Amino acid sequence: MKPSEQNPVRHFTTSACIVDGDKVLLVHHKKSKLWLPVGGHIEENETPIQAVKREVKEESGLDVEIVGLTDYKTYPTAEILPAPYGISLHSVGDHQHMDMRYIGRIKGSKNLNGTEECRWFTLEQIRSLDDCPDEIKDFVKYAIQIVKKLRQ
Repeated sequence: MKPSEQNPVRHFTTSACIVDGDKVLLVHHKKSKLWLPVGGHIEENETPIQAVKREVKEESGLDVEIVGLTDYKTYPTAEILPAPYGISLHSVGDHQHMDMRYIGRIKGSKNLNGTEECRWFTLEQIRSLDDCPDEIKDFVKYAIQIVKKLRQ
């Protein structure tokens, strides 16, 4: 049965592949023991963009800008947020995460000084990681391609 066909408790989360040149930032997730993009739960009254920026800052110490499928705009009656590049639905113990996946770039300092174990990896290094899911490896490849196109 597909995750979307089940009816478990779902938590809304957000994550981002932070790209710097040919490298991507990953965090070693303590519970799952996997290398994953930086992210976490969306707190009450937070937008997904606010949540992912907060999580990146907490976990890595970096300030980032999010690049999305739509431009960020503010109107008198609405705020248009960047669209995620995908939404992953996956099981985490007794619940599921509905994870809005973004792509980001560093703003300012590149010094890693957050609360979690974060490292920069090339795509080749990520491909060789046994403790990084294939779907993350595919998303990282896609994220690098998107950021390269934005630089052109």
